[in-house]
Amino acid sequence: MNLQSFARKASNYATAGVPFLFIIDFELQKPMLYRLEDAENKGIYYNIKGKSNISTPALHPKVELKSTPIDKHFFSERFQKVITHLKNGDSYLLNLTFPTPIKINLTLAEIFREAHAPYKLLFKDRFVIF
Repeated sequence: MNLQSFARKASNYATAGVPFLFIIDFELQKPMLYRLEDAENKGIYYNIKGKSNISTPALHPKVELKSTPIDKHFFSERFQKVITHLKNGDSYLLNLTFPTPIKINLTLAEIFREAHAPYKLLFKDRFVIF
């Protein structure tokens, strides 16, 4: 769905009072919009301040998590570069991030259920955010 179609569909749903969920990637290339009643059939689960389409209770399993953070020296070099640019006034908004491989004994659905957050999303067993 392109942005124009997305905007039109969102406007139509809003005007008609149809509850919907939208997901927009940071590059604005793949906006998605689903009626709340259709989300579960699409493999999308949400919990927005207690309003949810999942009723499976949390199981409280023992969590085993192992992360592999980046090298401290590698991070420090990049961090100092960021500080230099901030001091020069090159940027006022910055997000310094690096991928961190993790291993966990839970599925994405289990992570979704166990997370304590006002906003949660499980997207087609591909990713979970909270």
